[in-house]
Amino acid sequence: MRNFRSTGMAPLVLFALLLGVNGPAFAQIVFEHSATIGVGQEPADIAVADIDGDGDLDLLTANQSGDSFTILYNNGQGGFANKREIALPEGQRAPVTIAADDFNNDGLIDIAVGILSEIDAMTRQFIDPGVFIYLADSQGNYHETFYPVDGTPGLLIPVDLDGNGSKDIAMANLGYFDFTNIFNVSVEGAGVDLLFNEGDGTFSNHYLFETKGSVSPIELLDLDGDGDMDVLATNQGALNAWTGQLEGYNITIMENDAQGNLRIVQELTCSTFPFSATARDFDGDGDMDIIAAEQGIATLMGVVADTAGIGYWWGNGNMSFSNEVYVREQGVPTMIKAADLDKDGDQDFVLTNSGMDIVEGNPANPAVTVFENDGTGVFTRVITASVGDEPYGLALGDWDGDGATDIAVLSKGNNIVTLFKNKSPNAVPVRDWMVY
Repeated sequence: MRNFRSTGMAPLVLFALLLGVNGPAFAQIVFEHSATIGVGQEPADIAVADIDGDGDLDLLTANQSGDSFTILYNNGQGGFANKREIALPEGQRAPVTIAADDFNNDGLIDIAVGILSEIDAMTRQFIDPGVFIYLADSQGNYHETFYPVDGTPGLLIPVDLDGNGSKDIAMANLGYFDFTNIFNVSVEGAGVDLLFNEGDGTFSNHYLFETKGSVSPIELLDLDGDGDMDVLATNQGALNAWTGQLEGYNITIMENDAQGNLRIVQELTCSTFPFSATARDFDGDGDMDIIAAEQGIATLMGVVADTAGIGYWWGNGNMSFSNEVYVREQGVPTMIKAADLDKDGDQDFVLTNSGMDIVEGNPANPAVTVFENDGTGVFTRVITASVGDEPYGLALGDWDGDGATDIAVLSKGNNIVTLFKNKSPNAVPVRDWMVY
């Protein structure tokens, strides 16, 4: 069985370890804080794209309470002082997710924004939630069209689902609570929304692939090696009003038939409430593996202290996986993303945590951590760094053009993005980063 090696909790400052161990050797991973940038009010999601076409990666945030989204323009050296905030159309509210890609194939990067809008006081459902598509013109202006959806928009991912050469949108959908059964509150309208592109940036064809629990976030990867993008979904289950706990959560794997039709092929049992997941070949055997950030036992009163962890499922090929290997983790883990951070040929991962400690039931000391892989799926925490409150957004990319993969952490509680530059001696950029 693969083991997990933890260095324990260090003071919340940047540090790095160079380990000499028997077997596969660890390379050196070094990050340093480079900037903290203010964005709009209560940012809920972060995206990466070359918005202005100058060859470097810019950042975008969806600002939930600000009813806007922010574009942070990169100066090519990882500086983002030049920014632009764009308000939603009058009467539209609560953007919670954002993505960017060229949706109408004109060579310009367009923007997709998912909104919640208003809540019905009686049903507690959102009124007219949906997705705005902002098509860019050559003068830097955007022209928006709104596409309604049911449920609650989650993470947006641009992807060619049906193989027609244009970018469609896969959207995680948290659905809405049905309170008709007071002892078992069900989730309705949840799953993965598929918005199919007509080729010109219009999305008239919309389909919801329903699941039994709330889905968000999702990743799209070729999990079965057949050339199309399958779905790895974090299914956050439903509330049992009798016990006051969330139940029925899992990691749901959906296979794509290359035409955009999905079917569930696996539902992986989690030890505790999952918040996000990622898949890569972590142990180097040629099969996809899965790692999930699990927040612990979730109740109406919050997360139970000292129950959070990281779940590992090792791939057996043909989209089948081992039983979960669960390793306890401090605090309340949130977002997880994978990349080869040190040019040693294997996949490391980055994890945000809304509180490395829990004090009197409340998380304290929010942080970002980096876990280094020894090439066989054995991970060591090598970096811990302070970030702002509620770090619910995480992005990876080469911000400063030095060929190394950097980190951006979005903190909802402080309206900031915290940037960390990769200073590892052998680091390389993410080759397979996705624009979301």
